[in-house]
Order: sequence, then structure tokens, then C-alpha cells
Amino acid sequence: MKLDEFINGSLLGDASVSVYKGKYFTFKIAGRDSKFLEWNAKFLNIYGINCWISKSNPNLFSLGLYVNSCPYKDLINLRNKWYKKKNGKTIKHVPRNMLLTPISLLFWYLGDGSLIRRKNDKNRVPFIVLATNCFSKEDINFLIQKLKELKLSFYPVKYKSGFTGKESGYCLYSNTQD
Repeated sequence: MKLDEFINGSLLGDASVSVYKGKYFTFKIAGRDSKFLEWNAKFLNIYGINCWISKSNPNLFSLGLYVNSCPYKDLINLRNKWYKKKNGKTIKHVPRNMLLTPISLLFWYLGDGSLIRRKNDKNRVPFIVLATNCFSKEDINFLIQKLKELKLSFYPVKYKSGFTGKESGYCLYSNTQD
């Protein structure tokens, strides 16, 4: 597995890259499974990226990766690659040169995917759901095309926040016949 596959998949999910004072970069993966986060930390340490697990919320573990000098030269460029300014706000977007591989898809699913079973029909094939609610409609269409290149068929569905109950972008549902 390559580091860029891991990073791309993680950033398609809930991972983020932030910058402090224009020079201190942070890569953070949030999750509830401490064993999975420990695996992430060990994997990143193989590449010389020092990281540790910190508890930022009593109900949520988060893997914090704080890089003051960059042992992996492309880490600094991730912020510019994955984020852009729009109406004075910095938003995450999908780089058009990103390769979606089975490994990056796995980490997208592990970071921000789910399996939805129908309550009234447990015998039917469940839907795979990939969260995309922070991405623009153009990004979502791009991701649907990338999934098609992997012979997978997904379609966008309006997403309602589990916290507020308000519509919050879209998520991608798999076609169950695939």
C-alpha cells in the first residue's frame, strides 16, 4: 500500500489538513475505533510521520498528526491540493488529478462510509454509503465518474445531518445490483 492511497482515501473521508501560522501543518483523522486509529498511527510512522492519538472529545477518538518540519515533502502541499478559497471560506475539494484506487476507496469507506440495511427487508443486499456532504456537486460528479472507472455504480442522495436534522449536501449510495 502506498502512502498517497492512504492519504487520498482518508481525505475523501473525515481526515483534514490544517495550517497554523502558515507553516505548521496538521493531518488529522477522526474516528471512534481506537484500534483502527492506532493502526493508522503505526502506518504513518513507517513513513517517518510522527503522530499520536489524542482524545479531543469524550465520545470520539482522534488521531492527531502534527508536523512541524516535514519528513514527507508532499504533506505540506496537501493543504493547497485539497483545499481552496470560496467566498472567503476555505473548503475541501477533490483534486482532479487524484487517483481513486481500491485502497483509497477502502480508506474512504473506513473513514466516512457505512452499510445500510433495510429495516423491513433484511434479505436484500445492503447499500454502501460514502459521505460526500462537504463536497460540491462538481466534486460529487467527478467522484461518481472515478467510481465508474472501478466498475462501481453510485448515485447521489440528499443527506440530512444526524446532529441538526437539516439537509447538508449529498452522500453516495451504491446500486445494489453491483
